Amino acid sequence: MTELERRLDTPFSFDVSDNCISQDLGVQASHVSGKPGKIRKPLTKSEPSLSRNPELRSEPVGRRKPSEESEPSVTSNPEVKSEPKNERKTPSKSASSSVRALVEIYYDVQDVRIRSFNRLRQVGEVKGVNPNILKELENQIKLYIQHDTREKLIWQTFLRGIKGIGPILSGGLISWLDPRKAKHASSFWKYCGLAPNQKRQKGQKGDYNPTAKVLCWKIADSFIKQRTPFYRDLYDIAKREETIKLNNPLENPKNCPHYNGCIERLSKTANRLKRQTKKLPCKKHIDYRARRKMVKRFLLDLWLNWRRLEGLSTSEPYVIAMLGHQKVEVTA
Repeated sequence: MTELERRLDTPFSFDVSDNCISQDLGVQASHVSGKPGKIRKPLTKSEPSLSRNPELRSEPVGRRKPSEESEPSVTSNPEVKSEPKNERKTPSKSASSSVRALVEIYYDVQDVRIRSFNRLRQVGEVKGVNPNILKELENQIKLYIQHDTREKLIWQTFLRGIKGIGPILSGGLISWLDPRKAKHASSFWKYCGLAPNQKRQKGQKGDYNPTAKVLCWKIADSFIKQRTPFYRDLYDIAKREETIKLNNPLENPKNCPHYNGCIERLSKTANRLKRQTKKLPCKKHIDYRARRKMVKRFLLDLWLNWRRLEGLSTSEPYVIAMLGHQKVEVTA
């Protein structure tokens, strides 16, 4: 028999006389030699032993004491309807506000689609990437706006007959402008930021709607590209008139009254970006002034026809009554 086998066959016994050692080892031993002690589970620091107080009784879990003021429980009767609680009801959005939000979302999605298409064109065709998803989203929004807009009387009688005004532009005009609040055509101009001396200043609240002003710029761009009858002719005439008023700045930019201001602004921008000074925007001055005249005349015609359709009082505008300009009547 080997030494290891002999030790394994020997019965286990020990004698512990030191309490500290017995506590450290977790051993409950007798001073009588030869009898094995009972081993207990040592205490850990994470679970300290707490002495219980027999006088304190813990409440059963999941129960609570009924309050004295609580009402007695009543069995629900399916035939008797309970009265609604006095909760604060959130006001529902009107149709005009929803269309207004959808018009903004439509142009946001369109902007993202155009920028994404341009970047994908540089990368090339990517397998599994469908860039037409945003176009489908545009079409869905457009159909919803068109369904809501075609029920309006101003669309059926006036806006539908103007080339370059589609459902998106019509939805923006109908949702942002209100003929009942505008007693004069100049009220539309001021709301859209087209009144004289209307500029955004730092630290001051603006007196016009910037989103409506952007919408008017889109209308002017559509009229120019679509060559809308009457309004495109008005734009061409205004360009010639503004060229004469600004002393023909296309040939000699120094004749433009905004020459010094443009030079100072362009120089600051070039120094800040460390690049060459851009070309003077004299041509843009003429273009923007002509666009402004064209859009203001369109808003005047819109206000005049819209007020008449609503049965509201109208006054003959100055450009029609005094200057003898052409009147755009309701088409239906």
